[in-house]
Amino acid sequence: LFNAKNLFLNTKFGSYGKLYHHTNENLKEYIPNTLNKKVLSVSSSGDHLLNIMCNGSLRIDTFDVNKFSPLFQNLKLYSIRNLSCYESYNFLNTLDSDLYFKFNSFLPKKEKEFFNYVYDHDIDEIAYRMFYIQKIDNISNNNYYDLEVLKYLKNNMRKLENNHFCTDVYGLPNYIGDNYDYIFLSNISQYVKDVDDFLHFI
Repeated sequence: LFNAKNLFLNTKFGSYGKLYHHTNENLKEYIPNTLNKKVLSVSSSGDHLLNIMCNGSLRIDTFDVNKFSPLFQNLKLYSIRNLSCYESYNFLNTLDSDLYFKFNSFLPKKEKEFFNYVYDHDIDEIAYRMFYIQKIDNISNNNYYDLEVLKYLKNNMRKLENNHFCTDVYGLPNYIGDNYDYIFLSNISQYVKDVDDFLHFI
């Protein structure tokens, strides 16, 4: 954790790869009503979980092979939980350091150690290593960039049931035993070596 500056490697979809600050998928358009549904989703930038919450589900398990993904996902969750709606709106967009230090004391130990290191050092250089450069405005892909929706998320954040599994999709059977009403895999199928084998697996 304390060697974070050197851990962000230019590898795609690896255990220590870069993250997307915001989803590059139009999640608000294709995630259905998930009220009272149990959902499994890739965690990625954390936006899948948040958009699924926006559509009703509070039982959401996530997985990702990238070890930084659950840290960033929790950063977003705890910002909504502990900042005002207006503050979390700004933080989710900018990752502003002043706003970070308003809620960092509430973070779990691992997330606090990691992001304290990030914010106490060269934030611009680490951010360059940490995130892919996104050339378009991806905020509009999310339901939660609305103050009323953020208020809904904030009011329901303590009810969220989330288990995170640090694995790729092929390792999921080692972690899960339950059935899910919905499973969201993002664009994983585009990067598997054998698509037919992948489709048979899922």
